Amino acid sequence: APKKNMKRKLSTSLGRAPFIVGHREATDRGLRVLVRTYARGCTLTSSFRFCRGLASDWLRSSGLASSSSAPAKMSSSTKWLPLETNPEVLTRFLRKGGVPSPYGIADVLGLDDELLGMVPQPVEALVVLFPTTASFPPKEPGASSTAYFTEQHIGDACGAIALLHCVFNSSDVDLVPGSPFEKFYEATKTSDPAARGRALIDADDIKDLSNETARQGESAGAGTQDNQCQHFVSFANVDGKVVELDGRNAGPVVHGDTSQKTFLADAAKVIQRDFIQRDPTNLHFSVLAFCRLLEE
Repeated sequence: APKKNMKRKLSTSLGRAPFIVGHREATDRGLRVLVRTYARGCTLTSSFRFCRGLASDWLRSSGLASSSSAPAKMSSSTKWLPLETNPEVLTRFLRKGGVPSPYGIADVLGLDDELLGMVPQPVEALVVLFPTTASFPPKEPGASSTAYFTEQHIGDACGAIALLHCVFNSSDVDLVPGSPFEKFYEATKTSDPAARGRALIDADDIKDLSNETARQGESAGAGTQDNQCQHFVSFANVDGKVVELDGRNAGPVVHGDTSQKTFLADAAKVIQRDFIQRDPTNLHFSVLAFCRLLEE
């Protein structure tokens, strides 16, 4: 397609579905998403080069390429660096933590049926990154749940906590014995959420892995305390229920019935309703899947 037509199509699509762009847009990974989603039919090399320049210009003009603002940190002497939504980097974090291949992180390009169909199956859990605005306050737990849940007592640890929630609530993933994740799970599986949160403060092996992962990010703020005023939560299938796991809350939030076959679609509906539709013009949303990867 001619570049001028492609640019018009991209601008129109971004306005209609800003979720696609995701977190920390000015990265090669995010730009590959733009290529795959909006430049089908063009050669990869020419489309990638064009989209990289187009997206960078668009982000700079929109004031979204970087942000120095950050919310007040939680009271803790333990410094964790915020993670970014880079599937390859986060998969390495899981692998070093004790999650065996082929399980890892994959992009969810959008929440419509066609784009959900591109996500590798089976999906064990979803991770959502969203802006920490007044539209998204903490929630009160409702129905009881057997989900593994930990409170967040550490500033900027929400990404690591969301990934731990994904892993520890999967019935299919067998952690490597003696790995950081396996040791933490065994030490805290009978603890209450508050005690788990306190235990994570002293989990230097997981903190070091998380910080190493943060420094491998591709954005301008990677490896710094710049969290861009965003927060991670996760959704898991626990006992046939879609369960939201947010360390800011006092416990899990149960959203309704699901199954392994329908979990991705069921959770996507909750994310669309409770996150995207509450702030539809905001571009700072990303969704990732914890799943069995097709290849690494």
